[in-house]
Amino acid sequence: MKVTLKQVAQAAGVHYSTVASILNNARGNSRFSEQTLHRVKSVAQQLGYVANLDAQRLKTNRTMTIGFAAGDIRNPFFAELSIALEAKLLTLGYELLLASHAQSNPVEDAQRIQKLVGRSVDAMIVWTEEQDTITPQQIQQQRGKVVWLGWCEGGCYQVHLDVQAGLKQVAQHLVSEGHQSVGFYGPQSFAHPTPTRRQVLFEMIAKHHQLHPISLLHTGQSWDIQTATRCGKQAWQAVKQNGLTAVVAYNDVAAMGLLLSRPAKSKSIPVIGFDGTPLLKSWQPAITYVSFSIDQMVDAVTELALHAAQNKRPPRKQYLHQIEPLLVV
Repeated sequence: MKVTLKQVAQAAGVHYSTVASILNNARGNSRFSEQTLHRVKSVAQQLGYVANLDAQRLKTNRTMTIGFAAGDIRNPFFAELSIALEAKLLTLGYELLLASHAQSNPVEDAQRIQKLVGRSVDAMIVWTEEQDTITPQQIQQQRGKVVWLGWCEGGCYQVHLDVQAGLKQVAQHLVSEGHQSVGFYGPQSFAHPTPTRRQVLFEMIAKHHQLHPISLLHTGQSWDIQTATRCGKQAWQAVKQNGLTAVVAYNDVAAMGLLLSRPAKSKSIPVIGFDGTPLLKSWQPAITYVSFSIDQMVDAVTELALHAAQNKRPPRKQYLHQIEPLLVV
């Protein structure tokens, strides 16, 4: 037999409205003491109470769902970020609806976002970093319900990863170590041969610091470690031919591809990673890498996503969180 809110209230020794407010995630939860919140939730769990989500959604006109249009989760960066974001939202009474795709271009981005719009999510978190990303009409219709994560020009809610600052730290580190000619190893797609934003930024920053950058690109997606490893052999040949003394990777996947394919004679040439995912952090021997805190990202996007979800109108001001990088040497 299904357990009711009235039965939970009787067992917990509190009023029905108190139980309804707590278990239905009403906004007024803050007026209850921690002791009351804990008692009601504990009793509900012991009795096996299951909330009627459809009824809650009809009453509040909210789905208690946040959408996340992410990059491909085969990239360990997005896998870690998605898991941490889901865990955070669950503690706040929200579910995460993930839309991930292997490609990274305006057409595929629009398709992912359209799926989320069709599911009537309360707000969307959209990952974007490249300059050619097109803001689809579906996002425009959501107005203030979108949190941009990564890099975006415009939008009410934004969480920027300061990639440029991270690349500046890399360039300064290389100069301090006496390097002059360095490589940049990253993905390049057959369908979209234009340079990635990180590649363009690094070339600009490297030249500003009197470094001589040379691009060493692999054809394939940014998550494809097999391609990054296979093409790494050619990259190391180019390193030798051009007399490069260090290589900066587009992300941790590219860095690991280089490390796995590095010939014995090139062991002294440092590879610098970018993202700071757990696998690279535990790599032995340890390498230098740029790290962005997943916890800071999750806290920032969650705060803005809930703000967007709970407000019917777009804010008059822009909300911006900046996530600063850390160079780990």
